[in-house]
Amino acid sequence: NVPARSVVLSWNTIPLATNYLYASPDLSLPATNWQLVTNFVSDATVGGRATVTDPLTTNSHRYYRVGVLSP
Repeated sequence: NVPARSVVLSWNTIPLATNYLYASPDLSLPATNWQLVTNFVSDATVGGRATVTDPLTTNSHRYYRVGVLSP
């Protein structure tokens, strides 16, 4: 039993912030062409670490971009 391949990403976030994670196979693509992987609102704790697991479905590479919007 081999576990599925995945990428684990983590970043610092702030309380009640909206967090966005985007992925793209090409860094030269405009920001409007990046695919949204997930978005969520941080909990109300002071500071914190967000962690997202993204399963890999192909043998190609992906670049990731994180956005954190203050409430």
